[in-house]
Amino acid sequence: MSGTVSDNTSQSSGSVTAAAGGVSIVSSDPTLTEGLLWYNSTSNVLKVARNIGAWANGGNLNTGRSACPGQNGTQTACFVAGGVASGGRTLNSETYDGSTWTSRGNMTGTARSNSSHFGTMTAGAAAGGWTGSVQTLTNEFNGASWTDVSAALGTGSYEHGACGTQTAALSRVGGYNDSSMFATCEEYNGASHTSSGVGSLSASTYSAQTCGTQTSAINGAGYVSAVVTTCHTYDGSTWSSSAVVSTARRSAGIFGASDSDANLNAGYGASADLDSTELWNGSSWASGDALTTARRGGSSSGSSSGTGLTAGKADNSNSTEEFTEALTARTLSNS
Repeated sequence: MSGTVSDNTSQSSGSVTAAAGGVSIVSSDPTLTEGLLWYNSTSNVLKVARNIGAWANGGNLNTGRSACPGQNGTQTACFVAGGVASGGRTLNSETYDGSTWTSRGNMTGTARSNSSHFGTMTAGAAAGGWTGSVQTLTNEFNGASWTDVSAALGTGSYEHGACGTQTAALSRVGGYNDSSMFATCEEYNGASHTSSGVGSLSASTYSAQTCGTQTSAINGAGYVSAVVTTCHTYDGSTWSSSAVVSTARRSAGIFGASDSDANLNAGYGASADLDSTELWNGSSWASGDALTTARRGGSSSGSSSGTGLTAGKADNSNSTEEFTEALTARTLSNS
């Protein structure tokens, strides 16, 4: 069924009878479930329940930053770390409770940008990055402070994808080392990184984003010789090409639960920052609500494609935008 949203009271006439296909006729709107269709006989309108997502401003970061990618928790419990601030690369980190960002301990080592960040607000990690040279180090986060652990990436890299938990993560998906791009990937088990048995992307790429889990993930868009629309899904051992995104982009935000649930947003397109959102359902991408501000290079967090956020952007802004889906009764018309 298709149509525009409007009030079709003026288009109803005659007596109301049960519609073919079992559409309910009720005097008041029922409890909503996704896809439910009914006719409200009081207001004389046909309605459908839809999950509608929208972006809205959240709390501001204490330190505006960019170049801090990753999927770092949920909309109401997440962290950001490192990146580029107004004074240059930083070690600073912050946590978010759904309304307020709070400054936490600094990462260990040299200030760096474009590490891969993964895990949760109280059990997070960062691997690799750029300090002026490519890095392999790994830091772990407990919600208050950072620890330098002995595990090192097998391949030093930055601007690579990552997702999962502190003890079961895809810690490097593709990436760049200032001379070469990679198709290879690595996993982290809380003690070491390995590429053994870990599938590779179909092409070397960097500045693509990854969300999901170590065994059910999606990697979207990125840069090869230009920005690309390419996407891959992962089943724990093999990356498979999937439907491409509508708009080529790099340095985007991404959050979601699995290889069939993702929200890819913002990023840099062919010549400008983007404000568009694309939603993945496991087989296709659909347009979502636009962000209030075009941006790239921020940090993303979210438990599903319908609940997440992106914070920071390439001008070192401290702004946060939150995406939330809610079941909404939409009125259908024949116009």
